[in-house]
Amino acid sequence: CQEEPLTSVNGLLSAVGNPANPEALVDRLGEHWECMNVAIKPFPNGCVVHAATDACVGIVREHPFAAEDIERVELQVHPLAVSLADRKMPKDTYEAQISLQHWAAAVLQHRSAGLAEATEASVHDPAIVALRERVVVNIADDLQADEARAAVVMRDGRRFAAEVRPHVGSAGRPLSDEQLTAKFLAQTEDMLGSERAKELAAICWKLGQVSDVGRAAPGCWG
Repeated sequence: CQEEPLTSVNGLLSAVGNPANPEALVDRLGEHWECMNVAIKPFPNGCVVHAATDACVGIVREHPFAAEDIERVELQVHPLAVSLADRKMPKDTYEAQISLQHWAAAVLQHRSAGLAEATEASVHDPAIVALRERVVVNIADDLQADEARAAVVMRDGRRFAAEVRPHVGSAGRPLSDEQLTAKFLAQTEDMLGSERAKELAAICWKLGQVSDVGRAAPGCWG
């Protein structure tokens, strides 16, 4: 049993801060709410993959093309993204969560970046596996960790590109209410059905006005 779980050399404060900053625990206590500064992640993958994913989403939203006609995909990302997520051939969903190549290929193939692209079926989809081989990842020293560039070069010579600085869902570019609702519905409609999911979303937006959260959504939970 550790005598000082918070302040010892291997304690919690040292693990989450370098250097440890115990004063932050009581700084403006009761006045400042750090949870209000939390950015909600936009995609079901690792945070270092978000920027490249967002850039690829931007390309498929703007340009119609067939994934099988792609010659190569070029990604430019921050060095941290390369060190943690340069993984061309993930063997399962766990590895795919932190694979730049998988998410670029999956987005370009499915034209989406949701839960379906994180499944085992997506990881082993022959079309996505083949496209991952054509994804080239390079470091760009002028990019921050929440920034990326992507380009799709087609076999006929066309080139489609996008840049995100910063990516959607980052602290500097948080999800809008509409985007949050869309993400919520995408994750709940299969379980609740479209109408109940929309009802629950509407209730959640009003939680700040209710006196008893446990009774806020009868028929939807609990």
